[in-house]
Amino acid sequence: MTDNQTLELKSAIHIHMMLEEYRDQKYITMIQQINTRQQEVLRDDMGSKFIRNCGRDIAGEVVRNCFDTSQYNITVDQLAERILKFDYENEYDPLAQSGSSEQIRKNVLNYNELHSGTLDKISADMAASQRQLFPEDRKFDSLDAKGKKAYRESQRTADGKLYDELTGREGTETTIIQNGKEVKKSDLHADHVQSREAATYNEKYLKEEGKAELKEFWNSADNMQLIHASANTSKGDVRVCQVDGEVVYMNTKDANYDPKTDITYKATPQQLTEATIQQWEKGDVNSPKIQKLIEEGYLVQDDDGTVHVPKGVQKKLEEKIRHSQNVESVKILKNTDYGEVASEAAKHTKAAIGKIIAGQIIYYTAPPLIYEIRTFLSEKKAKLDGILQRLGESAKRIGEYVFSKIKDIFKNVLWSSIKTFIKSFMDILINLVKATVKKLLKMAKNLVMATVDAVRIIADKNSSSAEKADSVFNLFGVTVTSCVVELLFELAADALHIPSPFDDIVFGPLQILTTIVCTNLTMLILEKADLFDVRFGFKINAIKRIFEEERGKFDREVSAAEQLADLQIQDILRRAKEECFDIYYKLEEIDPKKESVRGQLQRVNTMFSAGVDFESSWSRFTGDGRLQEILAQLK
Repeated sequence: MTDNQTLELKSAIHIHMMLEEYRDQKYITMIQQINTRQQEVLRDDMGSKFIRNCGRDIAGEVVRNCFDTSQYNITVDQLAERILKFDYENEYDPLAQSGSSEQIRKNVLNYNELHSGTLDKISADMAASQRQLFPEDRKFDSLDAKGKKAYRESQRTADGKLYDELTGREGTETTIIQNGKEVKKSDLHADHVQSREAATYNEKYLKEEGKAELKEFWNSADNMQLIHASANTSKGDVRVCQVDGEVVYMNTKDANYDPKTDITYKATPQQLTEATIQQWEKGDVNSPKIQKLIEEGYLVQDDDGTVHVPKGVQKKLEEKIRHSQNVESVKILKNTDYGEVASEAAKHTKAAIGKIIAGQIIYYTAPPLIYEIRTFLSEKKAKLDGILQRLGESAKRIGEYVFSKIKDIFKNVLWSSIKTFIKSFMDILINLVKATVKKLLKMAKNLVMATVDAVRIIADKNSSSAEKADSVFNLFGVTVTSCVVELLFELAADALHIPSPFDDIVFGPLQILTTIVCTNLTMLILEKADLFDVRFGFKINAIKRIFEEERGKFDREVSAAEQLADLQIQDILRRAKEECFDIYYKLEEIDPKKESVRGQLQRVNTMFSAGVDFESSWSRFTGDGRLQEILAQLK
């Protein structure tokens, strides 16, 4: 070992002093972080929280609706935050916090979607399963004539008069001789509210005995109305069709009518009303047909010569159609084969299992993988052996982490599968019915889904009774808010008579934004109210968690620094020990009569930082005749 390699043991003390300074600095940083994070917890900055939550929910809903990611059981904003915040010791895991305000909002928003693969499959299945309810000719249908006659007589007043149900005008009756008998003829027709020729049933889900009940309904008072003969004949057999993605109204006698595009079986009361009005208003204003409809009160002519149906007539027609569809829907639900519905819902759930499992794999694999890559890049290891060693260690950590989450993965897959089954089951029923019953079933679907989530919250062993009650109350509060928003938008679309698919194009995104804002606002109000006095406990737990997290971070960083310092000090001591032995052995070999020990003493001087200046000491010893004086004294 050369002199240039000589160590100073004082550097070990210097390293120790630097470690103490580092520890003090980290401790001060820890206290500052605790104070800052405590202020955020105690401050209750509702405005910032509201804006942040809305922004995240909007990002999640845009991706969910555009890319059909509902079955992944994780929104893109949650996954992004989980990746950014991931740490093996302190991970952000929203799926494990079923009762948190964030997860409640996400669950409620996930109950419905504008479009999805499952909904498209259900819709296609419905269309393929539709069959004509009355394949026979009208003249061979005894229910038709019998039903009309019974309805006409039921509408007679005490004095024997009949009134038009849409205009309110009294009908005119004449007596004629037919087959030797007096027969009364009226200008009011008993008309099917929903066209007999357009009547269909779902062959797949309706029980056989349900067909007979539907036929009776179609010719009953619930599907009849008295209207003027001119209005009945001029509207003809109206249909609602979908051509190139656009809903259009036409008559079966129109040259461009194609039965393959007919969607009358799922038309809304508004659409059927618009289809009828379009037939009434169609034609030359001076034609006998239009003039007769004006005369009977079905049309009014404006100053500019155009004609339109009065609001009163339009409203009554829509009410009759809605009533008819509601009664039909009740009978359909009564005669639905729920076993077949469950079987079909199970098929949709089975088809979604792949996405459900894929979502869990992404959720539990992507964050640690990106964390390891980020850590690896920050260390800037360039050597091949270092890279391979690092990759092996990272793969082992990721594997151990994913394996530790197997139980959570199975649990999440199970709950997601149950919710997918219930959602598919309810969506099939929703697509079977019409009008108000359809709206009620949509709300029932949300409440059923909320009940499933409530069961999971209640089953959580890590929450107190008060926390569970608070979460369940918040869940149903936000669910009701979502239902109210959906109902208001449907009413708005009906009131504005926005035709499909423009209702989805215009109202769909706006409804999503409104639902997000309202659900976040509801959640903040409920949190502020703190009806179960759990918010204070949440804050205390949050503060405790802050202390634990920051203390853990401090301990990890200081422990790493101590390990590094200890390695450096041990290396210095090891090398110093080796050098001491080297000096010792060389001093033993030196012949003081022939060799100088100055070099070895200088090494000892440097190593122990003794500060002895050999040059200066020897000069003082030999200078100013001191040596001669000593020699003279010796003589």
